[in-house]
Amino acid sequence: MRFALFVLAMFAIPAGAQLSCSEPLQAPEDDVEILTQAVEAVLSQILPEGTFAIQPRFFGEEAGIQPEQVLVDVASRVGVTEFVNYNEAVTCPGLPNTCRLAIRGSAVVAVERPVVEDGTARVVIHMTYRSNSQRQPVTGYSVEVSLLRQNEGWTVTDIKGIRIT
Repeated sequence: MRFALFVLAMFAIPAGAQLSCSEPLQAPEDDVEILTQAVEAVLSQILPEGTFAIQPRFFGEEAGIQPEQVLVDVASRVGVTEFVNYNEAVTCPGLPNTCRLAIRGSAVVAVERPVVEDGTARVVIHMTYRSNSQRQPVTGYSVEVSLLRQNEGWTVTDIKGIRIT
């Protein structure tokens, strides 16, 4: 019993202590809006045709059993109905000319968790899609999307390429 009280006391917050954050907690609705705006902008400007699959977990994070609800919500808003693990969407049995996209759609998209600071947000989006090249039938491209919070919501202000594979 003494050990349990000691552990509880170690993590207790002293009376009168002030807790502060530099940024208010991000509401899940904000994440859905940020990600929807970013994905829609990228799909319309970079991959305007075809159907797309999306990874239902944030890129670079350990795969969990359940998909991230925010990404399921984003997928439904942008018309994506196929979910796939980004790293399993491409099969390459040999050289780059043997690579194939192992999904029904024309591209697979994965997003990193958004970074939100002082009314701005950044989202990195990774895409792999079928190309028109026989030498490299599958192409990968990553972009960073910048957004600004305005009265009516989040607006995309910039999309810049950060990697081509």
